[in-house]
Amino acid sequence: MSDQKKKTKLFLLISNAVVALVCIVAMTGFFVMPAAKMRVSVKIDRPLLESLREDVKKRGGSEGEDNGIGPDVIIDSLIEEIGEGSVVLYGGISVTTPGLLRSIGASHKQAFVNLLEENSDSIVNDVVTQLENSRQLLINTMTRFIKKASSAAIQNNFEDIKNTIKERAGSAWPQEFDDFCERSGMDDETMQELSSGIIEGLSTDGMTSDEIADEAKGIYVTVYDRAKTDPKYGGDFLDKYEYDPDGFRNSVKEMLDESGLQDENGLFSMDFLADQIIMSGILDMLPGTEIVEGAIQDELSSMSVLPQPSVSLDVFGHLTGISSASSTSVAPAKDNSEIINRLKEKLSGYIRGLADNKDMNDVFFSVHIIMISLALTILIHIIAWLYLLIKLFVKSFRPNPGATLWVPVAFGWSFISFITLIPRIRMNYGLLKLIPGVGEELSKGTYPELTFRFATSGIIAAICGVALFIFGFVYAHQRRKYKAMLSGSSGREQA
Repeated sequence: MSDQKKKTKLFLLISNAVVALVCIVAMTGFFVMPAAKMRVSVKIDRPLLESLREDVKKRGGSEGEDNGIGPDVIIDSLIEEIGEGSVVLYGGISVTTPGLLRSIGASHKQAFVNLLEENSDSIVNDVVTQLENSRQLLINTMTRFIKKASSAAIQNNFEDIKNTIKERAGSAWPQEFDDFCERSGMDDETMQELSSGIIEGLSTDGMTSDEIADEAKGIYVTVYDRAKTDPKYGGDFLDKYEYDPDGFRNSVKEMLDESGLQDENGLFSMDFLADQIIMSGILDMLPGTEIVEGAIQDELSSMSVLPQPSVSLDVFGHLTGISSASSTSVAPAKDNSEIINRLKEKLSGYIRGLADNKDMNDVFFSVHIIMISLALTILIHIIAWLYLLIKLFVKSFRPNPGATLWVPVAFGWSFISFITLIPRIRMNYGLLKLIPGVGEELSKGTYPELTFRFATSGIIAAICGVALFIFGFVYAHQRRKYKAMLSGSSGREQA
């Protein structure tokens, strides 16, 4: 055998080893990364929130809106806190190659349930991470909201005052009530000043139940004193309502002591309340669970500020209702691990509930078909690379080790895999209109900035496929060259 022939054969053998390694890497890639992963992010900014606020007003808000504590108050508080910045919320779902392969023989329902269970850990971690990262935003927004809500509750929820004025003023009572508020100095600024002691105390070092009760008593006394000295209606209030500041204070303290919202030092604080909101919020945010909308504003709307025989019990009862408004009983969470475990338990229950929902059968079917399609596509890719690997192994023991590489180049990868290299894909107006039911909604106002990222383990096979395609030109030349050498040698031997 000539030196040139030996060199060419050696090149082919070494190339076969390298290409075999590429085959192994391409196939392994399908199992070391998610077969498909999509993450969607939504940008929440001032324009979006302002549009949402207008939409809430157009739709009539909530029952509590007449009392000044509608959902627009919460939105206003969030707008003020965000300012010109923004908050990005995200979520995603992924599926592994083993999960896709298992779905081929599974039922529609089981395939869907398996998909959700595969993603339960990542869903929980995403939720907890985002809530923890937005902790300070939540505390600041909650502080702003409580200031606004407290002012509105003190100023606008004087049911006893309203009823008294209605009895005397008749149909003119709304104007009379406004005049009363103006005479007594119960405007927004004054009302916020009355509640500022509690708000500031909760926002800084926290307050004991005694301190909060004392502040509440001070508000009670101030409101009563201003009402009884009114030149037009003061006498009516004195005759109709019993003045009992100590009873009011004691009922507030009792309610606080039994609320379970104190930290280990017996203090109430915005920071600790944020923990409780995070805890109850993440346990109630799953679709299909009951969320009591407007619970806080409804409770505040029901509160009576002027003293009456049942006022202490009313205040006590309503505030207790706030702490039990959630459908989930919440105990203080010691750390994230407890939150994560309880959310996982909640998510598992949600998945089990979905599996028993017959209305989801069409969804189960659609998702299962997609999973089977992905599974078959990946199988074709893997088989293409495995075919070449086996072929290279066999050919290495033949007189001509050269092999054709076209099978994995044609069937072992897909151009769509290169979407993985794009960090963020923005869903513009045109793309969003393609989603059923979304186009009509978009025409009604501002829509959030949506972006998504798609990633797939197929990117490894795609890179290997492109590399093999390029290298194939050199390899094919050497393969044909060696084949010609073998044919020439065979011809000379026959002559």
